[in-house]
Amino acid sequence: MTEPRKMIPFDLHRMKMEELQAKQQERLAQQRRNLFAQFQKRQGDFIEQGKRAGTLAYVAATAARFMRPGDVVIDCGANIGSFTDSFARTPARVIAFEPNPDCTAFMRSRFADRPNVVIEEAAVGAAAGEADLYYHGHYTSDVANDKSSEGSSIEPSMARLLTGKSHRVPVIDIVARMQELLAEGANIAILKLDIEGSELEVLERLFELDLFARITMSLVETHERNFPDRAERFGAIRARIAGRYDPMHVFLDWV
Repeated sequence: MTEPRKMIPFDLHRMKMEELQAKQQERLAQQRRNLFAQFQKRQGDFIEQGKRAGTLAYVAATAARFMRPGDVVIDCGANIGSFTDSFARTPARVIAFEPNPDCTAFMRSRFADRPNVVIEEAAVGAAAGEADLYYHGHYTSDVANDKSSEGSSIEPSMARLLTGKSHRVPVIDIVARMQELLAEGANIAILKLDIEGSELEVLERLFELDLFARITMSLVETHERNFPDRAERFGAIRARIAGRYDPMHVFLDWV
């Protein structure tokens, strides 16, 4: 009969390290559960007070406290970088996607001294390609002081509301990009998705691939109010996400 292999110091050390790592992961998970609970309650308070800007600032600032080296924050629909700014001084790498060249020029200046912030001048969607970017009729290029840059969209049906200029922009397949990051070993800590209607197809793909399970926290603004013809699909994906993920893991009503 073969004798049981004796434990050597290396084995014991490895087991101890694995145990410590498991405890660290559980502590981190608990910290993030606490974080979700904190900002969900605070968001409700802000919404009751009608302070949308305060909600966003609090969520971002609170989440930023939990960033660590190796984390990646993805800001889709970054505009002038208000959300990105909360993470620019953390150990995380921040990738900000924004198709408006006036906004990206502003962000490149704003984050010039932050090498961990990457600005990509592109829209995001569920497939790569090109699209027309539609602007408000009262749009001005003074993006730092004028809110008219908010709400621009690559959705063709939004042209009825966005009556200003339009021009072609590249579109990044954001699902494929996240898969690449995960394959490289990145930890996607935060996905912020505010892409003015293009989120429906992205949400459907993320759900189908179960990629939400590999993202620590997803913050999504959905825009079904602007797309009554897609109400059934929006309702369906909301129900499917709610049935699989905790609402503080995939947060579809964060603004």
